[in-house]
Amino acid sequence: MENYCTYEQYRAMGYTTIPDVDAPGRLMQSSRNIDSLTFNRIPGGGGIEALTSYQEDVVRQCTAQLADYYYNNQSIIESALSAYSINGVSVNLTASPMIEIRDGVVIPSYIMSFLEQSGLCCLNVDRW
Repeated sequence: MENYCTYEQYRAMGYTTIPDVDAPGRLMQSSRNIDSLTFNRIPGGGGIEALTSYQEDVVRQCTAQLADYYYNNQSIIESALSAYSINGVSVNLTASPMIEIRDGVVIPSYIMSFLEQSGLCCLNVDRW
């Protein structure tokens, strides 16, 4: 299975957060999560090259953004806690208008909204 965004593409889009040694794994994780969110339409439909140029651009951008998000928030995402409270201040890690959990994939709402623009996340269509 291919990554939907190479490290060179990641850097060309202006992203610099992930060191080159960590990038392949992060981009692979993001690509597989994009597969889950798009119901495996990309690998099942001939790969990213079979998409329209717009869809391809959206998927590459979302892969890069998601990899950055996972890199910056790894400790929170992998935490077994769903909520905690200290000195009257509570934090709930599962209920947030900014973060969604779809099919076990943690994704910021702004990235999910962008990915949905590709048309690959809709269940009620036969062909995107």
